[in-house]
Amino acid sequence: MPFHRFIPNRVCTIDSVAYLELARSLSERGIFGRGVQVEGHSPENPGDLETFRTPGYPFLLAVLMRLSIPTIPLALVLQMVLDAVAVALVFLIGCEVLPMRWALAAGLVQVIDVARIVYSNLVMSDVAFTFLISVAVWLVMSAQGEHPEGRAALAGVALTAATAVRPVGILVFLPVVAFLIVKKAGAKAIALLTVAAMVFPAAWTVRNGVCAGQWTVSSAFDLNLCLVAAAKVKARAEGISRADAERELGEAAIASSRGSDPAVRSAAFRTVGWGTLRRYPSAAAHELLLSGVEITLAGERRNLLRLLGHPGGSDEVPALGEGPRDPRAMVGALVRGQLTVVALLAIQLAWNAVLLLGAAVGGVELARRRRYAELGLFVLMLVVVLVPSLVVANGRLRMPVSFVITLLGAYGVSSVLSRSTGSPVGPTKALAGSR
Repeated sequence: MPFHRFIPNRVCTIDSVAYLELARSLSERGIFGRGVQVEGHSPENPGDLETFRTPGYPFLLAVLMRLSIPTIPLALVLQMVLDAVAVALVFLIGCEVLPMRWALAAGLVQVIDVARIVYSNLVMSDVAFTFLISVAVWLVMSAQGEHPEGRAALAGVALTAATAVRPVGILVFLPVVAFLIVKKAGAKAIALLTVAAMVFPAAWTVRNGVCAGQWTVSSAFDLNLCLVAAAKVKARAEGISRADAERELGEAAIASSRGSDPAVRSAAFRTVGWGTLRRYPSAAAHELLLSGVEITLAGERRNLLRLLGHPGGSDEVPALGEGPRDPRAMVGALVRGQLTVVALLAIQLAWNAVLLLGAAVGGVELARRRRYAELGLFVLMLVVVLVPSLVVANGRLRMPVSFVITLLGAYGVSSVLSRSTGSPVGPTKALAGSR
């Protein structure tokens, strides 16, 4: 999708700026931090040391910066390649549970996934994370054949790299190891997976604890709890915009944590965030429901418009969720927009709803056929990725598990059709025999 022509303000978001700053710091100073010169622009990190983001994606950008090729075009081309491979992995994963034609259908659905198209063209970590998660899932699902211990170890390496890209990757370890346990993969394979998967999170937790007093892989949860989740609740409860609520909560947290201690700053965000949620329990319940709708059904609007050079894609133009938090007001703002944008989001809404319905049927069919290992892997992946992401509740956070939803949907449709025709559901005989 080269419509953007690699123009920085069309392929970079606010997060992209932070990633590039960290990458330059790694490349030029050998330090994972954005420096005191940008301290005023990073309230989550009052010092020079970065504990908010993990180093995986900035490290990749730093490597590319050392090449004699413009970094942004090179990064986006690499992401397009990684995403193409990840789509092929969806087909391969599908072949483990589906007939080949249905595995192919699942892969083709991922080809037209809007989030994949958008984020492979933005300087963001989503594609790299989704690629690594897909690699890990394919390795464990195909570990029943030759060299199961080696595949399990490689899956662990993919998971530790995924955690280095996005902290939520550490949670994906749970469904993956549960799959191996149910499949009775053996103690050695499970141990190798566990050790490899925990290398980065253990080392980075020690680094953050020793250097910044924060014994966690990332401090992102505290900031997002305050400036995203609590800001939405405050906006709804007090009838103000989310931007105003975010500003007020951020100022309160910073005022109570003067200085450059990142642990004190994170504690302030956590205190202000939880305090706001407790103060407005009814608004918090409403926002939880709305956040669930946003993360599962919402389409991609701002960043798609950004890539196309549309003014509505600018960060200076409020997104639908950044104005009044009343759903009727949000729908009204959407309807008053351009017809093409409204049509795009309506199509995505309907499409995501169909996929989720198919995924629900697929889950039921896996349970009915007693395929508990696959059911546990897929359902637990949805839980561990989507539930923590409710704090932010952006539709893009569904992207790492969009292939899981698609595979479940393909299994559900194929199972229903197989009952009507009497044909079996499962991997092709050739593939099954080769294992």
